Amino acid sequence: MNDERKALLLAGVSLGDISLALASLAHELPPYVRDLDFSGLTAGDGDTANITGEVEKVLAGEPDPDSLPDTLIRTILGRAIERGKFLSAIRCLDLLDEKDQYVEKRISRALESVKAGDMAVAARGLAVAANLDLDDGSPLFQYSGTALHEGCTGTPEECVTRASSEASVLGALKYLLSSQRVCKVVEDLSPETRRALLPPVALEMDPDAVKFYTDYRKAHSDLEDIERKEINDLKESLGRIEREIAGFTQALGGVSPGSDESRDSLEKLKRTAGSLAKEFAGVNELLETWQFKRLRDRLEHLLESEEDLDEAGKSMAGSGSTDAGILDSILGLIRDLREKDIIQNISTIEEKLASTQVTMLGRRVHSQEHWQFLREIAFKYPVSPLMVCLKKVDDRWMVVPRWESEIVGILRDHFETLAGASQPSDQVEDS
Repeated sequence: MNDERKALLLAGVSLGDISLALASLAHELPPYVRDLDFSGLTAGDGDTANITGEVEKVLAGEPDPDSLPDTLIRTILGRAIERGKFLSAIRCLDLLDEKDQYVEKRISRALESVKAGDMAVAARGLAVAANLDLDDGSPLFQYSGTALHEGCTGTPEECVTRASSEASVLGALKYLLSSQRVCKVVEDLSPETRRALLPPVALEMDPDAVKFYTDYRKAHSDLEDIERKEINDLKESLGRIEREIAGFTQALGGVSPGSDESRDSLEKLKRTAGSLAKEFAGVNELLETWQFKRLRDRLEHLLESEEDLDEAGKSMAGSGSTDAGILDSILGLIRDLREKDIIQNISTIEEKLASTQVTMLGRRVHSQEHWQFLREIAFKYPVSPLMVCLKKVDDRWMVVPRWESEIVGILRDHFETLAGASQPSDQVEDS
């Protein structure tokens, strides 16, 4: 075997990549390995010397040119698992014809760790066993994560984030591990054990779970700020509008027309007041359910009524009516709403709400569809579908943090500790 093939085999073993290792045996090197810098591939491996010795020992024995020795395959297997290259590890096990036995052995050792109370080691064993038992080498979270929320638009009470602690934890473990063989073992564990296993399993299946949690926590905080500030200010404005319209309508009932002209103006005012009263009756429900478009339409109608109200008031004053001042309060309200730019404020609220999704994912989703967002965030952060839910905004849905939830509480308590531990000491002290 020439030096190039030897370097390729060494790289395959070092990286835990069975494809590279097998390529070194080919009569003609495959196109995908040509011009590779094999020494560069292994530059960061401090154990190269030991691997080199093992490779040279194998090569010295004139190995079969069509297959690697089992000893070398086992070395690649171990390094593949260590590096999370489960497709390579699965192929190694297939070559050894030991996949089922190996998975069962990993499960058995994990259960021993459970009995010993070492949940971190148990979680690692179950995660490895699950990945090796799947054809794809890992769960397809971009699909299974989205499936967790398939019924949320119709029956949100069935969402995993709204289920009881026992049901949600079991559902979460099945989602994270995916392997039927491993999930069957998990089902036989006690609820308390499953609860203790969930956070370390989540960290095994999602190495960036704590990073997601810090962004998720900020998104939740941003939502609280929007509720406490902008939405509360809007709620106060809507309350004032309801009171002013009610007072205006009541006052109109006590007005007597002094002339035919003022009678026509009064009837017009009463129709306008009745229309506004109807539109703003129970308007807070629209705010609570984030129906901002309908709110905007009603507010625009109110603002547009200013001209008609003003003309009616002038008509009444011109006819000598002493009740023309009845319009001062409602017209003052409309001027205040224009000055506050209440329509733009609603648009700002919608923009801020949408930005919380950007905070969680780290970027915008082109389609703005909630399903696409769920796919992308589940692919990037597999733990995320267990901590979010859907909420309707106007005629569409968006993904929001589900902070108060049995399962979120379990994960949050664990991630909060890790997130705090990962902060620089000066940040911890400042907080």
